[in-house]
Amino acid sequence: MWPAALAFGAVEAFAAGAPLPALVRLGYLLPGWGALAVLVTVGVAALTPALAGLPRWARGPVAPALTVGAAFEVARVGGTVGNHDLFAAAVGLAALGGLAAGLALARPIDTLPAPTRRAAHFTAVGVVAARIALTNRAAIDVLGPAFVLAPLAALAVFLVARRPRPHAVGVIGALLALALLGFGLVGSAPRAIVADGGWGAFVVRGARALADRDGDGHAHLFGGADCAPDDPARHPDAVDVPGDGVDQDCDGADAVASTWPSPTWDPPVAGTARDLVVVTVEALRPDVVGFLGCPLPTTPNLDALAADAVVFERAYASSSATMIALPAFWAGVLPSGVRFGEKTGRYRPIDPATPWLPATLKTAGFRTIAVVVDYDGFTADAGAGFDRGFDVFDRDLPAGQHSGAFHGFPSAQVVDRALAEVDRAGDARLLLWVHLVEPHAAYEQPPGAPVFGDQDRHRYAAEVHHVDAQVARLIDGLRARGRWDTAAFLLTGDHGEAFGEHGVRFHGSRLHEAQVRTAALLRAPGVAPRRVEAPVQHADLIATAQNLLGVRPGFDRLEGRNLAPALRGEPLARPEVVLELFQQATGRLYNGAVVRWPLKLLHAPWSEETVLYDLAADPGETTDLSAARPADVEALMQVLRAARAPR
Repeated sequence: MWPAALAFGAVEAFAAGAPLPALVRLGYLLPGWGALAVLVTVGVAALTPALAGLPRWARGPVAPALTVGAAFEVARVGGTVGNHDLFAAAVGLAALGGLAAGLALARPIDTLPAPTRRAAHFTAVGVVAARIALTNRAAIDVLGPAFVLAPLAALAVFLVARRPRPHAVGVIGALLALALLGFGLVGSAPRAIVADGGWGAFVVRGARALADRDGDGHAHLFGGADCAPDDPARHPDAVDVPGDGVDQDCDGADAVASTWPSPTWDPPVAGTARDLVVVTVEALRPDVVGFLGCPLPTTPNLDALAADAVVFERAYASSSATMIALPAFWAGVLPSGVRFGEKTGRYRPIDPATPWLPATLKTAGFRTIAVVVDYDGFTADAGAGFDRGFDVFDRDLPAGQHSGAFHGFPSAQVVDRALAEVDRAGDARLLLWVHLVEPHAAYEQPPGAPVFGDQDRHRYAAEVHHVDAQVARLIDGLRARGRWDTAAFLLTGDHGEAFGEHGVRFHGSRLHEAQVRTAALLRAPGVAPRRVEAPVQHADLIATAQNLLGVRPGFDRLEGRNLAPALRGEPLARPEVVLELFQQATGRLYNGAVVRWPLKLLHAPWSEETVLYDLAADPGETTDLSAARPADVEALMQVLRAARAPR
């Protein structure tokens, strides 16, 4: 009975969860199915004697209960990856519904003759396979061997359920485990599984941990990229010492000393702005902003402002994770240029040796104010150090953070507090930073905002509309206080947001366009409105803002480009932007990207992934050109090596 329940329960759970974040992608389901089948097979083999000893009336419910437990466990692990327990619970409940449907169908199946009954059970497995294929057909070529494991495991489970044979099933389980291990040893499948995440990544990383001979966190098997499996000082996340003749980071070449250029001071724009107002918006995609082409009326106030501002049509966050992107933003450097100290709280602290615009402006006599929310990265016990250089760092407003999601609409209070702090600043030159969080998941319909639809993306767009209204309130307040006309106003997202692109949701996992492209505009006195098509990034915006303020000290320590020529319609001397992602708390699992329009290189040394896209012809980043254009790959890799080199 229960193999059919398991099959139909899986179908319903994953089909019902298809629009939910990440959990139901093929990368989760296929390798997870094979691994779970092995675990279930071995587990049932161990439990068979106990099950056989139960009364007949009790045997039926026990195995379905194990199925429910397995479904909830998969949902829990998957939900942890997505940081949304609510979604995990929803998938678990869907599994319960699927289990009930499976049991209802399994009872009449059990009355069929044996050959027909077996055919029915294998048909159920076929339905699961078909559902998988419909979920994500593109990855089947890579992960197809898992299809072989699923029916074999189902057969083993079937044999256990119909006629207890512990020894035979133990052998089958061992063979399946060996098959899974063999699958993990060959080709690009392990790297694809890890890139997709979820249960499959959990299994592959566990296998890598077992193969990590030198204890440096990397393996040379299962798609690992450890070039020196017996040397703990050499692995993909190591810092490569320039010029020592040793390839510490396993990229195939010894590092050279960083020659990353400093920005060029531009006297014509220096000092044109008295104050600087910075608005950062959580998870802001460019395609949900009116002045960048969104057809919905999401940002009427920003659209009006854009007519009097410089709009950056290809704006990039420095990273797809807030705790990497915002430090690089305020430092005016690439993420690799941010120095982090030893971890004391949840995060590594930003080292005082790292440039930090708020500290620079405070030294120059500015009143420096930040009004944010109680996001855990801003709190004192997190230890990240965002408050450095701020006279006021207001982080007390609750954002309703739970399991990685924000609830509620605190931006109105953020603006109220910010304007109150402006009143207290007197006549001092001002740096004001407000951070607005509503577009971050969970996506909720703000009161008074238009209802664009009932899907996550519609509620997300409504939250952007809500943020737009609060930005308008901030601008009106500054204008009423006489602070607007002489201020440089900079708005940008801290990163983007994925809604299923490349099979993922949210942000912080990849450097694909959905997670790193954002919106940005700059309005400053004396700067004519225009649109800049060249790719720009966070560090460029900060270098430009410091130049507009006329504060020269510390400018040469920045790594962003001064965009002053682009503000006049002139070309930029350096065409590329560099994006980076790694674990903030450890510095591991480095990912780098270089955009030199229209080409984009993605490089993840820990998984040996290097791909090249033509964004003009392939904005969805679906066709890898690295094999056909090796010269372009090497040229962009040189840029990435220079960006990552120690300085």
